[in-house]
Amino acid sequence: MPNNPPPESRLSLLGRYEPPSPTLARRFLGRCLEELRLQRGLRRAAAARTVNWSGKWLGSHEAGVARITPETIAALCRRYRADEAQTTELRELAKRAANVQDWWNEYPSSVLTREYCTYLGLEDAALQQRRYAPNLIPEPLRTRDYHRATLSGIATQPHIQLGLQQAQQRHTQILVRNNPPSLNLVIGERALYRQVGTPDAMARQLRHLLSIAALPHVQLQILPEDVNDGEAPPYALLELPEPEPPALHWQRREGRWFLSSKPAHIDQFTKTFERIQHVALTTQESLDAISCAARKWHPVATSHTPKAQFPPNISRMVDLASDRRSARRTSRRGSDPLW
Repeated sequence: MPNNPPPESRLSLLGRYEPPSPTLARRFLGRCLEELRLQRGLRRAAAARTVNWSGKWLGSHEAGVARITPETIAALCRRYRADEAQTTELRELAKRAANVQDWWNEYPSSVLTREYCTYLGLEDAALQQRRYAPNLIPEPLRTRDYHRATLSGIATQPHIQLGLQQAQQRHTQILVRNNPPSLNLVIGERALYRQVGTPDAMARQLRHLLSIAALPHVQLQILPEDVNDGEAPPYALLELPEPEPPALHWQRREGRWFLSSKPAHIDQFTKTFERIQHVALTTQESLDAISCAARKWHPVATSHTPKAQFPPNISRMVDLASDRRSARRTSRRGSDPLW
């Protein structure tokens, strides 16, 4: 990840920096307002009372998660004693951001939450993505059938399921658009053998994964099941255009996803990703692993090929466990957990 300017430099960029997307504009705007508040030594709760908000609500605006109106900006700037030029620039920035609608804003909050929409905006603007997915194929790489199966039991209302399916199909376009982000992805081996949907759907998903891996901006690796990842959670690290700091989107144990740009979080997850990459299979070994798993889910029908059996719990890929590769993985692995 590149070194980014510290947060206190945001106000100095007013009038010289034009954020390339509405999400980055709100994020930049929020950081400017936070800087003005801190310059006056105001706590968030005290500043929020100026506009009849709670401290938590103001925090969501400073984080760039919620939209903020020019009128509210003017009220906060008066409280912060911002000069006229700063107030004007911040108000105009808010107006420009409000005039552009991204596709995820078309969905109600019952389908895509405000926080997830912010993540989608950051992901859309990212120059590079680093992803770790230990248990499931991550959303931008899912086929329609695979994604539909993941929603079973989560979204019970038909209109929400339909909205999530439609949104996912649009989400997948990020990797095949013009000027896509570079993607470094590590998927846990268990995701290849964890049945989501029908065996045919699993085979199609893994063949789709192979086609994505062939893209020049994608590097895909598989983490063997017998490597101790220390129960590292699923997460995505996003490198954003300067002057924005990197962003982290990760899932906690209770299942909720969180968005953070705290340096401590970025540093921890970056080091974890580097360790996971180091002990994962090489790119070619990973492609072989995915092909092997796809054949297990849907083997080619021939006169001498028996009907496939799908054990409920496949813990490792026997086809890849040659002595040569086992020795190589052992030398890279070590016994310490990665997380």
